Amino acid sequence: CTLVTVCVKWAGLGRFQPGQTSFASVRFELWQQCRALLATADLVLLQRLRGSEWICIVLRAMGATVGANVSLWGHLFPESDLFVFEDGVAMGYKSLTQGHLINQGCLEHRRTNVRSHATVHAGASLLSGAVVGRDASVDAGALVLSGEIVGEGETWAGVPAARTYQP
Repeated sequence: CTLVTVCVKWAGLGRFQPGQTSFASVRFELWQQCRALLATADLVLLQRLRGSEWICIVLRAMGATVGANVSLWGHLFPESDLFVFEDGVAMGYKSLTQGHLINQGCLEHRRTNVRSHATVHAGASLLSGAVVGRDASVDAGALVLSGEIVGEGETWAGVPAARTYQP
């Protein structure tokens, strides 16, 4: 199931790059189908791999940059090539990393970066283009909006997320 998901992603969509795709395009339809397949694979298998090195291997196979000693417990999207998880990152249970944003009739893709030794707690969400700095923390349930930058060593909380601690 996982191998099929990875193969369909590469055969149908190839490598994602930052940019926009119209809702009226074939690529948008392929993205939706791949997203549905990944959701099914997540229910069947991938959720059992969360927190292990195996989920990191799957993400690397799908094009993500995943460093050493990374713990990923969150949900995945097909545009994983736009995800960067540096060394020592911890993504909490049911956290969400998103590489897309729907904006004025277009699907917009941006890189989402989590720098080394950062922690994104359970249920927190990083929208497309968010950056979490080195040694930073995003509290449980927080929503880091598209394009927001959580600075090095900072803690952010809330919906939408805002800085609650600055070193």
